[in-house]
Amino acid sequence: MARVVFETNIKEDALNIVDSVLCGKWGGYDFSKNVSPALVGIIKSNSKKKAVQIISKDRQRFYEKNARYVGLALRQFGEAWDLVGADFFKRLENITMRQVCSNKFTAHITTTPRCPYDYKTFLFMVYLFKSPLMVNSTIAHEIFHMQIIHSYKKLLPAKIHEVPWAWDLIESLTFLLNEEFSDLLVVPDNGYPAHQKLRARLLKEWRKDKNFERFLPKAAEITKKMMK
Repeated sequence: MARVVFETNIKEDALNIVDSVLCGKWGGYDFSKNVSPALVGIIKSNSKKKAVQIISKDRQRFYEKNARYVGLALRQFGEAWDLVGADFFKRLENITMRQVCSNKFTAHITTTPRCPYDYKTFLFMVYLFKSPLMVNSTIAHEIFHMQIIHSYKKLLPAKIHEVPWAWDLIESLTFLLNEEFSDLLVVPDNGYPAHQKLRARLLKEWRKDKNFERFLPKAAEITKKMMK
Protein backbone atom coordinates (compact mmCIF):
# COMPACT_ATOMS: atom_id res chain seq x y z
CA MET A 1 0.00 0.00 0.00
CA ALA A 2 1.21 3.51 -0.76
CA ARG A 3 2.56 5.48 2.20
CA VAL A 4 3.79 8.95 3.12
CA VAL A 5 7.07 9.40 5.02
CA PHE A 6 7.71 12.65 6.90
CA GLU A 7 11.25 14.01 7.18
CA THR A 8 13.25 17.17 7.83
CA ASN A 9 15.67 18.41 5.18
CA ILE A 10 17.30 21.68 6.18
CA LYS A 11 18.86 22.48 2.81
CA GLU A 12 15.57 21.88 0.99
CA ASP A 13 13.78 24.13 3.46
CA ALA A 14 16.36 26.88 2.89
CA LEU A 15 16.06 26.46 -0.87
CA ASN A 16 12.28 26.75 -0.63
CA ILE A 17 12.59 29.99 1.34
CA VAL A 18 14.92 31.41 -1.31
CA ASP A 19 12.66 30.29 -4.15
CA SER A 20 9.63 31.79 -2.36
CA VAL A 21 11.28 35.19 -2.79
CA LEU A 22 12.75 34.65 -6.26
CA CYS A 23 9.73 33.03 -7.93
CA GLY A 24 7.55 36.15 -7.66
CA LYS A 25 3.80 35.63 -8.02
CA TRP A 26 2.32 32.25 -8.89
CA GLY A 27 -1.33 32.03 -9.81
CA GLY A 28 -1.92 35.49 -8.39
CA TYR A 29 -0.30 34.71 -5.02
CA ASP A 30 2.92 36.31 -3.77
CA PHE A 31 4.86 33.82 -1.64
CA SER A 32 7.60 36.29 -0.79
CA LYS A 33 5.29 38.13 1.62
CA ASN A 34 5.56 35.17 4.00
CA VAL A 35 9.35 35.49 4.30
CA SER A 36 10.78 37.78 6.99
CA PRO A 37 12.31 41.08 5.78
CA ALA A 38 15.69 40.00 7.18
CA LEU A 39 15.75 36.85 5.06
CA VAL A 40 14.43 38.69 2.01
CA GLY A 41 17.36 41.09 2.38
CA ILE A 42 19.83 38.20 2.47
CA ILE A 43 18.29 36.60 -0.60
CA LYS A 44 18.22 39.78 -2.66
CA SER A 45 21.77 40.82 -1.77
CA ASN A 46 23.45 37.49 -2.53
CA SER A 47 23.62 34.90 -5.29
CA LYS A 48 21.06 32.10 -4.99
CA LYS A 49 23.75 29.61 -3.99
CA LYS A 50 25.16 31.89 -1.30
CA ALA A 51 21.70 32.77 0.02
CA VAL A 52 20.85 29.08 0.39
CA GLN A 53 24.08 28.53 2.33
CA ILE A 54 23.40 31.42 4.71
CA ILE A 55 19.76 30.50 5.28
CA SER A 56 20.67 26.83 5.75
CA LYS A 57 22.77 27.85 8.76
CA ASP A 58 19.89 29.93 10.09
CA ARG A 59 17.47 27.02 9.66
CA GLN A 60 19.97 24.61 11.26
CA ARG A 61 19.88 26.71 14.40
CA PHE A 62 16.08 26.82 14.27
CA TYR A 63 15.71 23.04 13.97
CA GLU A 64 18.23 22.38 16.74
CA LYS A 65 16.55 24.85 19.08
CA ASN A 66 13.05 23.51 18.37
CA ALA A 67 13.87 19.82 17.89
CA ARG A 68 11.19 18.63 20.34
CA TYR A 69 8.45 20.63 18.65
CA VAL A 70 9.52 19.61 15.17
CA GLY A 71 9.53 15.97 16.25
CA LEU A 72 6.05 16.40 17.72
CA ALA A 73 4.80 17.93 14.47
CA LEU A 74 6.23 15.06 12.43
CA ARG A 75 4.45 12.52 14.64
CA GLN A 76 1.17 14.40 14.56
CA PHE A 77 1.28 14.80 10.77
CA GLY A 78 1.92 11.08 10.39
CA GLU A 79 -0.87 10.10 12.78
CA ALA A 80 -3.37 12.43 11.10
CA TRP A 81 -2.55 11.11 7.63
CA ASP A 82 -2.81 7.51 8.82
CA LEU A 83 -6.46 8.16 9.65
CA VAL A 84 -7.35 8.78 6.00
CA GLY A 85 -4.39 7.64 3.89
CA ALA A 86 -5.64 4.19 2.90
CA ASP A 87 -9.07 5.51 1.94
CA PHE A 88 -7.52 8.43 0.07
CA PHE A 89 -5.28 6.24 -2.09
CA LYS A 90 -8.08 3.80 -2.88
CA ARG A 91 -10.37 6.62 -3.94
CA LEU A 92 -7.59 8.34 -5.88
CA GLU A 93 -7.26 5.21 -8.00
CA ASN A 94 -11.01 5.08 -8.56
CA ILE A 95 -11.32 8.74 -9.53
CA THR A 96 -8.28 8.89 -11.83
CA MET A 97 -8.85 5.36 -13.16
CA ARG A 98 -5.18 4.50 -12.62
CA GLN A 99 -3.08 2.79 -9.95
CA VAL A 100 -1.33 5.07 -7.46
CA CYS A 101 1.82 6.34 -9.18
CA SER A 102 4.21 5.42 -6.34
CA ASN A 103 4.34 3.19 -3.28
CA LYS A 104 6.20 5.86 -1.32
CA PHE A 105 5.88 9.64 -1.10
CA THR A 106 8.25 11.75 0.99
CA ALA A 107 7.05 14.90 2.75
CA HIS A 108 9.77 17.36 3.77
CA ILE A 109 9.03 19.96 6.42
CA THR A 110 9.29 23.60 5.42
CA THR A 111 9.12 26.75 7.56
CA THR A 112 7.51 28.88 4.86
CA PRO A 113 3.97 28.33 3.48
CA ARG A 114 5.03 27.56 -0.11
CA CYS A 115 4.80 23.78 -0.58
CA PRO A 116 6.38 22.68 -3.87
CA TYR A 117 6.53 19.14 -5.21
CA ASP A 118 8.84 17.12 -7.46
CA TYR A 119 6.84 14.59 -9.44
CA LYS A 120 10.00 12.85 -10.66
CA THR A 121 11.11 11.86 -7.17
CA PHE A 122 7.70 11.84 -5.43
CA LEU A 123 8.84 14.50 -2.99
CA PHE A 124 6.82 17.42 -1.68
CA MET A 125 6.82 19.83 1.24
CA VAL A 126 4.39 20.51 4.08
CA TYR A 127 4.28 23.63 6.24
CA LEU A 128 5.51 23.06 9.79
CA PHE A 129 3.15 25.60 11.33
CA LYS A 130 -0.09 24.23 9.89
CA SER A 131 -2.41 21.99 11.87
CA PRO A 132 -2.39 18.26 11.03
CA LEU A 133 -5.83 18.61 9.42
CA MET A 134 -4.54 21.36 7.12
CA VAL A 135 -1.44 19.31 6.31
CA ASN A 136 -3.66 16.39 5.30
CA SER A 137 -5.16 18.63 2.62
CA THR A 138 -1.68 19.69 1.48
CA ILE A 139 -0.61 16.06 1.18
CA ALA A 140 -3.68 15.18 -0.86
CA HIS A 141 -3.16 18.25 -3.07
CA GLU A 142 0.45 17.43 -3.94
CA ILE A 143 -0.10 13.71 -4.45
CA PHE A 144 -3.08 14.47 -6.67
CA HIS A 145 -0.78 16.54 -8.91
CA MET A 146 1.72 13.71 -9.20
CA GLN A 147 -0.94 11.10 -9.84
CA ILE A 148 -2.31 13.00 -12.84
CA ILE A 149 1.11 13.84 -14.27
CA HIS A 150 2.29 10.22 -14.12
CA SER A 151 -0.99 8.60 -15.13
CA TYR A 152 -1.76 10.77 -18.16
CA LYS A 153 1.63 11.57 -19.66
CA LYS A 154 0.33 11.28 -23.22
CA LEU A 155 -2.13 14.12 -22.67
CA LEU A 156 0.33 16.50 -21.01
CA PRO A 157 3.52 18.29 -22.14
CA ALA A 158 6.84 16.65 -21.20
CA LYS A 159 8.01 19.71 -19.25
CA ILE A 160 4.71 20.46 -17.63
CA HIS A 161 5.82 23.35 -15.42
CA GLU A 162 7.22 25.23 -18.41
CA VAL A 163 3.89 25.25 -20.26
CA PRO A 164 1.50 27.79 -18.68
CA TRP A 165 -1.79 26.13 -19.62
CA ALA A 166 -0.57 22.75 -18.34
CA TRP A 167 0.42 24.21 -14.97
CA ASP A 168 -2.93 26.00 -14.74
CA LEU A 169 -4.71 22.73 -15.49
CA ILE A 170 -2.80 20.64 -12.96
CA GLU A 171 -3.34 23.20 -10.22
CA SER A 172 -7.01 23.70 -11.01
CA LEU A 173 -7.88 20.01 -11.08
CA THR A 174 -7.56 19.88 -7.31
CA PHE A 175 -11.15 21.13 -7.20
CA LEU A 176 -11.83 17.38 -7.25
CA LEU A 177 -10.53 17.11 -3.69
CA ASN A 178 -13.50 19.22 -2.59
CA GLU A 179 -15.95 17.41 -4.83
CA GLU A 180 -14.94 13.79 -4.23
CA PHE A 181 -12.85 13.66 -1.03
CA SER A 182 -14.59 16.09 1.35
CA ASP A 183 -15.46 13.35 3.84
CA LEU A 184 -11.74 12.58 4.22
CA LEU A 185 -10.31 16.10 4.06
CA VAL A 186 -11.70 18.53 6.62
CA VAL A 187 -9.92 21.58 5.19
CA PRO A 188 -11.08 22.52 1.65
CA ASP A 189 -8.72 23.00 -1.25
CA ASN A 190 -9.03 26.66 -2.28
CA GLY A 191 -6.58 26.78 -5.18
CA TYR A 192 -4.90 29.92 -6.50
CA PRO A 193 -6.78 33.23 -6.91
CA ALA A 194 -6.15 33.23 -10.67
CA HIS A 195 -7.85 29.84 -11.10
CA GLN A 196 -11.20 30.37 -9.39
CA LYS A 197 -13.28 30.82 -12.56
CA LEU A 198 -11.49 27.92 -14.25
CA ARG A 199 -12.08 25.62 -11.27
CA ALA A 200 -15.79 26.47 -11.30
CA ARG A 201 -16.00 25.73 -15.04
CA LEU A 202 -14.15 22.43 -14.67
CA LEU A 203 -16.42 21.40 -11.81
CA LYS A 204 -19.44 21.96 -14.03
CA GLU A 205 -17.85 19.82 -16.76
CA TRP A 206 -16.87 17.06 -14.31
CA ARG A 207 -20.41 16.69 -13.00
CA LYS A 208 -21.70 15.89 -16.48
CA ASP A 209 -19.96 12.51 -16.66
CA LYS A 210 -17.35 11.85 -13.92
CA ASN A 211 -15.23 9.67 -16.19
CA PHE A 212 -11.69 10.98 -15.79
CA GLU A 213 -10.36 9.56 -19.06
CA ARG A 214 -13.01 11.46 -21.01
CA PHE A 215 -12.94 14.49 -18.74
CA LEU A 216 -9.21 15.30 -18.85
CA PRO A 217 -8.96 16.10 -22.60
CA LYS A 218 -12.02 18.35 -22.28
CA ALA A 219 -10.50 20.00 -19.20
CA ALA A 220 -7.30 20.69 -21.13
CA GLU A 221 -9.19 22.42 -23.95
CA ILE A 222 -11.25 24.48 -21.50
CA THR A 223 -8.06 25.55 -19.73
CA LYS A 224 -6.36 26.59 -22.96
CA LYS A 225 -9.32 28.80 -23.87
CA MET A 226 -9.88 30.33 -20.44
CA MET A 227 -6.24 30.95 -19.45
CA LYS A 228 -4.97 32.63 -22.64
